[in-house]
Amino acid sequence: DRTAPKLLWEKHGNYPADFPNRPTVSPGYENLGQSWSRLEPGLIKWQGKRKTVLFASGGYDPIEDGNLAEGTHRTGPLSRIEHSMGTTLYINDAKTGEVLWDAKKHSNMSNQLTSSFPASPAPVDIDGDSFADAIFASDVGGRIWRFDLDNDAKSKDSLAKGRIIADLNSGSGFGNRRFYNEVDVIGRPDKERIYLSVGSGNRSHPGTSSTAAHNHQFIIQDSLVSPEKAPAPLTLSDLKEYPEHSDKGWYFPLNNPGEKSLARSNTFQSKLMFSTFTPKTAQTNNCDAEPGIGRTYVLDIDKPYTEPYNPEDPWDIKYEEYILKSGGIPPMPIPVLPKKQDKKACDSDGNCQDLAITPPVLEDILVGTETLLDKDNGSGILGEGEFDPIQHQYWYER
Repeated sequence: DRTAPKLLWEKHGNYPADFPNRPTVSPGYENLGQSWSRLEPGLIKWQGKRKTVLFASGGYDPIEDGNLAEGTHRTGPLSRIEHSMGTTLYINDAKTGEVLWDAKKHSNMSNQLTSSFPASPAPVDIDGDSFADAIFASDVGGRIWRFDLDNDAKSKDSLAKGRIIADLNSGSGFGNRRFYNEVDVIGRPDKERIYLSVGSGNRSHPGTSSTAAHNHQFIIQDSLVSPEKAPAPLTLSDLKEYPEHSDKGWYFPLNNPGEKSLARSNTFQSKLMFSTFTPKTAQTNNCDAEPGIGRTYVLDIDKPYTEPYNPEDPWDIKYEEYILKSGGIPPMPIPVLPKKQDKKACDSDGNCQDLAITPPVLEDILVGTETLLDKDNGSGILGEGEFDPIQHQYWYER
C-alpha cells in the first residue's frame, strides 16, 4: 500500500562482538559485510517460473580501514589482502529476503572470491527478454567480475557461472588499486561487444596522496556472450592508454597526486563521463578542513576507432576536463538532454508530416549543483555515437 508502507523483512549479518543489542545472524547471511550497495530489482526464471529478485553485493569488510598498530589506519592495507566478510554476491527473493543464490556457496568461483564487494552489482538483460542474463561487479581487490545466469537452471549450483574479466591490482603501493564503484555497462551491438567502465580509488581513505595507488579509469571490452572456455583475466599490461587502438580495453591515468575515482561513471551514446577527487594537500589529520579538488572528464569511446589522436592538431581533442568550483568528492555526472520536440510538423493549413527522428545531442552535464558545458560559447556539442547504454530497467509505466 503506497499510502501506508510497512517493513516487509530485514536481514542481519555478523555484527562486531561489541555491537550493542547485537541481533542474531540471519540464515544465509553469515558472510554479509557492511551493506553499502543498493538492492537492484530484476527478473529471473527460477525453477521454470518468472520470479522477482533483488541482486545485492556482499558488502564491505572494515579491515580495509587499516590498523593502528600496523600503522595503516590512515591508508588501509598497503597490498591486497583476503577478506573474511562481504566476499560474495547475492540473488534474493524480493518478497521474503531468502537467499536464492550465493556466489561464494553456489558458483564455480568459490575459491577465488577473496575480496569484499561494497559496490552495487549491475544485472543486465542482454537479449531483451526481460530476464537478467549476466551480473557485472567489482571488488575491493581490483577485480571485475561477470556471472552468466542460466534461466533454465534446476538448482542453485547451476544458476550462474562466473569468471574474472580483469584483475587490475598489480601489487602493493602504487599498484594496489581498489574498486568501490559500480560497473558502468555499455553495449556496442554492432561490434558484438560490451564495454565495462569503472574507476579505481580508495573510498575508505579519500585524503591519501603520497602513499596512494596510481589510479585509473578503466574501459574493458568483453563479448556479448561469454565464451565456453573462460579467457585469462586481463591485466594492466593487456590494456592501452586511451585513446590508442585496442581490442581489449583502455586505462585513463589519473595523474594528479592522490587522484581517485569515487563515483560511478555515466555514458551517453559514445561519451563517457566520470568524476574524480584529488586531496588538496597531504591529509595528516582527519579533521583537516581541506575540501580537495573535484574534476569531471569526458572521453569519446569512438576515438580509438577513428583517426589516431594527433597532438599537433589543436582541434583534435583527446578528452575534455572540467575543474569543479565546489570542493569535496563529486558525484556521478548526469547528462542533460534538450526538451523533446513534437514528432509532427504542421503548416498553417493543418497539413502535417512526421519529423525525422534523430538521436538527441548531449546539451549539458550536471555534477552535483554545477553544470559544465558552455553552450553559448560553442562548447557542449559532443556529437552522436553508436553505443547503446544498457539500462537497468525493471519498473514500467503501463
